[in-house]
Amino acid sequence: MADTRKFCATVCVKSGTTRARLELADAARHGGPAGRYRVRIDRRWHDQPDGADAWLDPTDVGTLVAALLAGSSVPDAVPPRPDLPRGTRVSAPNGRESGGLPMRDSTRTATEPVLGYDGQWMVGVILCGHGVVLVPVEELTVYEGRR
Repeated sequence: MADTRKFCATVCVKSGTTRARLELADAARHGGPAGRYRVRIDRRWHDQPDGADAWLDPTDVGTLVAALLAGSSVPDAVPPRPDLPRGTRVSAPNGRESGGLPMRDSTRTATEPVLGYDGQWMVGVILCGHGVVLVPVEELTVYEGRR
């Protein structure tokens, strides 16, 4: 039986003796968001850890290719980008302690979230005396309400 799926790009990766073939399909053709891709690696769909479809943007595809070039096994799908627009009110750890407890600053995000090399989402926040500092999104507390 012939494969009738339409792929918009194919990337072949070879690292040492390991080879991988990535086929990129337009996510919109598979029920996903526009501007993203559904990726097949060696004829198997790349899915989220919970088995749901993974919709990768071009940066995510690049991260996947880089991991394969580095000789890593196929990494889990990249977690979705957090919804933290620039200027969001947050509380962030400032690196100081008081009575053994970490202190936090009330501040605003200075950047959109960026994906670090370790697969962790980071966001730039403005910390008094430190300027803009990248902080893991998990360490932030978002203030609801007024912007």
